[in-house]
Amino acid sequence: MVAWATYVIWSNKNRHIALPPADVQYRSFAEVGRDSGRGNLIGIQPYMLAVDYSSEEAFFQKLNGYFAEARRKGWLNRKSIVILPENIGLWLVVAGEKREVYTTSRLDEAMKTLKYSNYFSFLSSRMQAPPGIKDQASYALLSMKAMDMATIYQQTFSHLASTYDVTIVAGTIPLPEPSIREEKLMFEEQGSLYNVSGVFLPDGSLGGLVRKTHLSETERKFITPGKITDLSVTETPAGNLAVLINQDSWFSEAYTTIRGKKPAIVAVPAIITMNNFFRVPWSGYKEYLTPADARDDVSKITEEEAWQKYSFVGRANKEANIKSGMGVFLHGELWNLGSDGETLMVQDTTFYEGKNTQGASLSCLWL
Repeated sequence: MVAWATYVIWSNKNRHIALPPADVQYRSFAEVGRDSGRGNLIGIQPYMLAVDYSSEEAFFQKLNGYFAEARRKGWLNRKSIVILPENIGLWLVVAGEKREVYTTSRLDEAMKTLKYSNYFSFLSSRMQAPPGIKDQASYALLSMKAMDMATIYQQTFSHLASTYDVTIVAGTIPLPEPSIREEKLMFEEQGSLYNVSGVFLPDGSLGGLVRKTHLSETERKFITPGKITDLSVTETPAGNLAVLINQDSWFSEAYTTIRGKKPAIVAVPAIITMNNFFRVPWSGYKEYLTPADARDDVSKITEEEAWQKYSFVGRANKEANIKSGMGVFLHGELWNLGSDGETLMVQDTTFYEGKNTQGASLSCLWL
């Protein structure tokens, strides 16, 4: 009884921390074109800290500050599509946790605290992991926090979309068997995890949900890939919108799937968890077979040049007749993870690039 009481006290201690001032200052701005009444793509590359995920209030406060600044610049209107990066919702896994989770500098230490302070929920989720999951610990952590994560993600982005009267490509979040029911994000208590991006419409409803199909080596250990034939297009006030999550934008099969659905716009939420990665030699498609049209460039161009040539920038218009596109990357100080990448924009076949900064950036591409 003493041991149990001691554990309960420890696991619940320091779970309610004071909110820090939200730093929502942009370090760079980029604007391409001018307002012609057809709408625009707005790329927000936020600079996220671990403490920004400590509660729904902290998460909303951080993102709302970025949206407010975009509105002050006069860039938001009903035909605006605001794009946020991959994994923006992943770290909601630490919402409501102990202070030590946010203050440690190492991700493994943060996850260890998360596990042991929720140990019985963790064990239960781990025992329910689907067969074939290699990283059952990561699966269990995300599965046991799915309710909190989905609730914060749904409420935050629905509120932002309706408040600012815009469409939002809300980055990505991993959830078990996610779906749309009654225009809201839902999930199952058990089942395979998928990395998904929600598309929230100006009335706050969830209009689209896209599953990532091409996973990184790390993701494959606990995330299940979606089917590329299920890639969809969402109707928005600015036109038909396709969402291709990170690596999906590199594969011709993705454009073959969406071409018949006549998308006019493609949004690419992405993430790079290594500092200065854009400047290293490109090593090809890594976990996948490098297509024939790209093999000659392996080790001869940089990762940044490869993004410009073989991702949506080089493929969207040519392979699916998509007129406009934008890709954004997550930046921040999230434990010992690195970050890199600058906003990529394409209009027809013309490429534009946001300014390179390690801080938050805001980019606008007028349609």
